[in-house]
Amino acid sequence: MLEKGRLNEFTLNPQAFVTAVAKQINRALRNIVVNGIKYEQIEGKYYEMRLFEKDDLEEYLNRLYQVQSEDNRTPYDYISIDSEMERDMAKKLDNHENVRFYCKLPRWFVIPTPIGDYNPDWPLSLNTKRNFTWFAKPNTAMKATTAAIWKI
Repeated sequence: MLEKGRLNEFTLNPQAFVTAVAKQINRALRNIVVNGIKYEQIEGKYYEMRLFEKDDLEEYLNRLYQVQSEDNRTPYDYISIDSEMERDMAKKLDNHENVRFYCKLPRWFVIPTPIGDYNPDWPLSLNTKRNFTWFAKPNTAMKATTAAIWKI
C-alpha cells in the first residue's frame, strides 16, 4: 500500500478497501492456479477430453431408476442402480405401503464393526407394529433376507 501510494484510500473506508484488495488477491490466485496447470504425457498413456456421446449418455441414463412415489419416502428423484436386482428393490420400496423411508447409500459409506467395515446399500424404515430400521443388501446371498421385508 505504501509503495503504490494508496494508503489514503484505506483510511477513507477500510472495509471497502480490504474487500477490494481481497477480490484482487483471489483473482490473481485463480489466474496462477489456472495458468499454472501443466499436463504432461505419461509414457504410453494419454488423457481424452470429449463430450458425452449418445451411447455413453444412454448407458448412464439406463442405470437410473426414476422415483415414482411423491410422499418424500426418499430424498432422491433418481437412484443409481447397479443391477436388475437393485432396480427391482427400488421399485418395491417405491411402491410398498409399509415403507416410510428408503435411500441408496453411496459406495464410500461404511459402518465400522468389530469384524470389519460393513457397506450397506439400502437403509429402510418401515411402518409396522414394531417400527424399525433395516439395512438391506440386495445380492444373491441376501435374497431370502431381503424378501422377508415384504412379509412384514
